[in-house]
Amino acid sequence: DRAIEVQQAALKKSDDMGYTEFSVQLRGKLEQYQAEKAKQGSSEGFTINGRVIDIPDQKITLTHSGESSGKTPEALETQIVGGKFRLSGVIDRPPAIYELGLETRGMPIRNWELALDNSAMTMVLRVKEKTAQFTMLEQSLSGSPANDLFVKFKDDLDRRFNEPLEQLFGRQLALKPKAGEQAGAEQKAEIERLGMEIQALLDKQTVHLQKMAASEKDNLNALFALRALAHAHQYPYSDSQEVEALFSALAPAISKSGLAQSIKPQMLRMAKVTERAQAVAKGAVFKDFVQHDPEGNPVQASELLRKGGYLLVDFWASWCVPCRAEHPYLVSAYRRYQDRGFELLGVSLDTNRKNWLAAIKEDGLLWKQVSDLHGAKNAVAVLYGVKAIPMNFLIDGSGKIVATNLKGQQLEDILAEGIGGTKAP
Repeated sequence: DRAIEVQQAALKKSDDMGYTEFSVQLRGKLEQYQAEKAKQGSSEGFTINGRVIDIPDQKITLTHSGESSGKTPEALETQIVGGKFRLSGVIDRPPAIYELGLETRGMPIRNWELALDNSAMTMVLRVKEKTAQFTMLEQSLSGSPANDLFVKFKDDLDRRFNEPLEQLFGRQLALKPKAGEQAGAEQKAEIERLGMEIQALLDKQTVHLQKMAASEKDNLNALFALRALAHAHQYPYSDSQEVEALFSALAPAISKSGLAQSIKPQMLRMAKVTERAQAVAKGAVFKDFVQHDPEGNPVQASELLRKGGYLLVDFWASWCVPCRAEHPYLVSAYRRYQDRGFELLGVSLDTNRKNWLAAIKEDGLLWKQVSDLHGAKNAVAVLYGVKAIPMNFLIDGSGKIVATNLKGQQLEDILAEGIGGTKAP
């Protein structure tokens, strides 16, 4: 813009005249101004002039992710005509995260998330991959400093963590025995080993994002890292003051953005949930609850407790791959110890009843299952401060929590020692 042109002209004149010290000051101010422009964008709003390749004319939409505060438009749509389209709007305190979509089903967009500022942008949307079932699309957007940073951030995260995690989860799921079958010793050992590898990589990802949020507070990468932590499988903060400090350390233009103002209360709420989860820990008395089974019958947890026995309350969901990878271990433990005082109660964080019931059948789950179908807002999950699944609590006959977050063979090892009998091979 005009201000940048004036500063660049002054810098050139200073360089030509040999005013080295003055040039250093001007250059610093110019770089600072350009960085602020990348964060704030123009007050005149944004435009996206786009074209599509080998895609039929139809409606194209930008839907706001909901992570904003202010007057940023929630959704925009327009018609592709002759392979071209134009979208425009004004983002209040950018950047804002939008999701790109097409009217035609079966045409997903691989990189569908955009971080938009108030810039003049161009987009090309083309076919990435085509099968009998779907046509995968890919977009390229230029002209937005915020989105350029966002793309680099996501590509790096995919390469380091998301793609390796997807491969590990796939290998683990492939080992899961079919309904009615039991996993062998070698199969169980490999599932457990993969689970440990997955957990180690998730831990590494969390540390990476925490470091980025703390060290890159002067650019948008810190904000993108905080957003990723807010959506992470493992939320690392239990101290509200620590969350406040992270946002206070951000550069003013970033901390005042609509995205930051939306993420911050979300992270503060999650910190309280994490704090609550830590209170429901080993040695505490379990919290009783009632929830309904698939037939609508109320199930009270305390009625499943047996003197001298154990109750495992297991939080899971049909869409959770690592949860379902644990099911062969739970099935094995239940078959072995159900007649010796061991009970199991599954609490599903599903929202889709059909998917929930199908997963129960597919995985051969023989014990009681309950859900209110409210997803992550399941009342029992909130009561127990569950922020990530799989998660479980092992409760003894007196109602005391004796172990949490058991994985693989750990449950049968405890039951063998506490109830008696031989361990599974």
